[in-house]
Amino acid sequence: MGSTNSEKVELLQAQEEVCKHLFAYADSLVLRAAIELRIADIIHSNGQPMSLSEIASKLEAPSPKLSSLARIMRVLVRKKIFTVDFEKVSLSPGDDEPGEPLYGLTLASKCLLHDQELSFAPIFLTFTHPVMVDGWFEIGRSIKEGGTPFELAHGAPLWEMTSKDASVNKLFIAGMTAATNSSLDAIITVVGPLEEAPSTTCSNGVKVGKEIGGPSGAGLPAGSPAATVG
Repeated sequence: MGSTNSEKVELLQAQEEVCKHLFAYADSLVLRAAIELRIADIIHSNGQPMSLSEIASKLEAPSPKLSSLARIMRVLVRKKIFTVDFEKVSLSPGDDEPGEPLYGLTLASKCLLHDQELSFAPIFLTFTHPVMVDGWFEIGRSIKEGGTPFELAHGAPLWEMTSKDASVNKLFIAGMTAATNSSLDAIITVVGPLEEAPSTTCSNGVKVGKEIGGPSGAGLPAGSPAATVG
């Protein structure tokens, strides 16, 4: 009997682990929704924590659904993207009770401010976009049939899509520029500023400095020698 109960407990624990993977995608999509709604930007602009109704009043929507907003904020508080505190309502001297929850920023949510120089918002919006996510559904097929998951999903490689579809190109450049900016900032923080950038011309005629900065060189630190390479 004891052995049977132990096996049942182990099975339940295994099922719990599977369920964690089943809904893991939801965390990314909930955070994507918050970025699209610019919730972090709204709180940042306010200068202090805000209630749900205050956040909702700043959304570009005629009648935002507070119950849904409350749900995604609960998830993101649990994931340490936002903080929550409860303002105290005084009923009588010495008799306070919690009032509305007030949501504030963490370091994580500050990384998602759209106007921040090293914002992760473009990166997140790029790599959770349906165009980028669709390929993941073709992993099994790519193993059986060959080819890349992205090409199986869209019928063309990413580079071909970006050359033909302006919206995909804009999305991809925004995400990769933000990713490059963040990576270079981390490298410069650890190694130090770029004192000298290579000016070698590649076989295709493109300068090295330009290549590491993306198609426009936008990923290079302002004022660096590489940023001025033609």
